[in-house]
Amino acid sequence: MLEPIAYAIFVPIFFVSIGLGVTFDGVGSQIGFIVIVAIVAIVTKLLGSGLGARFTGFNTRSSLGIGSGMVSRGEVALIIASTGLTSGLLAEQYFTSIVIVVILTTLVTPPMLKLVFQTADQKKMKTNQ
Repeated sequence: MLEPIAYAIFVPIFFVSIGLGVTFDGVGSQIGFIVIVAIVAIVTKLLGSGLGARFTGFNTRSSLGIGSGMVSRGEVALIIASTGLTSGLLAEQYFTSIVIVVILTTLVTPPMLKLVFQTADQKKMKTNQ
């Protein structure tokens, strides 16, 4: 009952408030940082979720699919970054970099999922022939 209200009102307000805190001053000098953090975020989410799924009985393909699907989960990173920014523990330039990393991980997830499940479908088609 509350879920539609949350998605219609509170979630958009949250994302707008995050976007208002983004400034692109000095982002050009942060490219290396952004790339490293994005790679670490992708690999750790993929491995952490994938291994968790594998340990609970999923096969390798399904575990890769679960791990790939979890790569885009960046809401918690946005909340932590926002809290760090407001408390003065995170510099504005790093806040923007973290937001960019969340966007990048969100954008990389669909191609990863397509790759995992496309490969699986191709294997199925070969075995059925």
